[in-house]
Amino acid sequence: MAQRCSYALEGTLRGAMPGGDGGMRDIHLHARIATDPVPDLTARAAP
Repeated sequence: MAQRCSYALEGTLRGAMPGGDGGMRDIHLHARIATDPVPDLTARAAP
């Protein structure tokens, strides 16, 4: 969802979030900064 909204993938945080089974889960980190180009969200509309 973040990539569809033009947030770039910055990296993967390994074992950063507790899972329901007691283990740890990886999560993706996405970001946008002020100097990023303005996204054209109309081109990404769901069918």
